[in-house]
Amino acid sequence: MGKPSLILAALAADAIPGVRFVSVQDLADYEPDSRTMVLTDDQGRQVLLKAPKTVVAATTIGTEVRALRVLRPVSLPFQISSLLGETSAKAQTKAYLFDYVAGNEVNLGSIKLDDPIITSIGSAIAKIHAIPTGLVSDAGLPEYAPAQSVRERVAEFDRAMDTGKIHRDLLERWQQALLDVNLFRYQPTVIHGSLTSQSLLSQGSEITGVTDWAGLRVDDPALDLAAIYGEAAPEISAAITLAYEGNIRADRNLRQRANLYFELSLASYLLQSSELGDE
Repeated sequence: MGKPSLILAALAADAIPGVRFVSVQDLADYEPDSRTMVLTDDQGRQVLLKAPKTVVAATTIGTEVRALRVLRPVSLPFQISSLLGETSAKAQTKAYLFDYVAGNEVNLGSIKLDDPIITSIGSAIAKIHAIPTGLVSDAGLPEYAPAQSVRERVAEFDRAMDTGKIHRDLLERWQQALLDVNLFRYQPTVIHGSLTSQSLLSQGSEITGVTDWAGLRVDDPALDLAAIYGEAAPEISAAITLAYEGNIRADRNLRQRANLYFELSLASYLLQSSELGDE
């Protein structure tokens, strides 16, 4: 192990006293604002170490720790992580150790229509949305009523409109949708809030793990599906949504909201690029 790896292994040993780590794998692209590594101990057990580099990253990890504690008593058909330990106050660098969730990241962009993993993805999202909302709200995690969620989307719309870079017809369509009261008649559920290809792990044709729980909250279930729409082809997104609807009672406007949220997320990305001068 190189010097940085030795330092992180020492941090891991501080977080879990008595465990001897023998190898370290750097996950350089996992979270840019955190140093993330997989460590293996002398018994072959793997753990995930996260050492935040910024205040924002530290807050995100802290939120994920809270979310994982909320989920601990919940029975889910896939594996989630849990906090094993964190460095003591005497450590110069803060680091957290989690159970390592094994599996292959699901490449949503390469899924074929006959791939059985489509059913597993839809079912996994439905299981998340079926978690009792009281568990999340009682833990002090965010909870958004439909009116609050709409206000956030309207704010996104206003920022997109102010760029002057969105076609007028598209802006009018978004505005009409945001003014449609019936579109936002839904029952808030627990949502993952941060779904990406990276957070869905599979073995074979089954989702066996879900990671990155810092966005856990009570909100519009369409938001999780919108994240899928952002990475998968339209026909795959539709098939995943159909599988989802086969496992949970969904409102009739779910798909329309998911598509609206996906389009607004593209506008938000455009806004961020414009602010950074990267167009």
